[in-house]
Amino acid sequence: MNYSLVTIIPARLSGPLNPARRLCSVFGLVLTVLAPLLLPGRVLAQMDSSHVQVARVVVNATKLDQYRAALKEQVETSMRIEPGVLLLYAVADKKNLTHITLMERYASEAARQAHMKAPHFLKYRATVKEMVQSVVLVETTPIVLEAKPQRSGKF
Repeated sequence: MNYSLVTIIPARLSGPLNPARRLCSVFGLVLTVLAPLLLPGRVLAQMDSSHVQVARVVVNATKLDQYRAALKEQVETSMRIEPGVLLLYAVADKKNLTHITLMERYASEAARQAHMKAPHFLKYRATVKEMVQSVVLVETTPIVLEAKPQRSGKF
């Protein structure tokens, strides 16, 4: 599994029709459209110490179901037991379901670091190690993140 804080596209993924590059170009649009829908409340960067990052994951197609199950378990556990984990969303590219984008919001950088060391996250990383082809982490600076509170029932 290849983790980085900068965009690194392995040589085997390079080329003009590269799906990873297409995902990178679509990322800005996805973040622009999804952020207001996914993040509760309004967050202005100047007034908020939260840490927001996006992870772009490319999964081996033959392991996609196993990856999704491991991801679901990790997200549900993190949200249930880690007070510093404020939001974890995962979405798949409709045209290439092996390209997963994760939006993560933590109360602080310390909360993010604690999450990375949590036993359930370490279990997730070990479980998906052979399923994941690449991971690109994008650290962000929130500008405005707004969403309506979740409602129960129909629209």
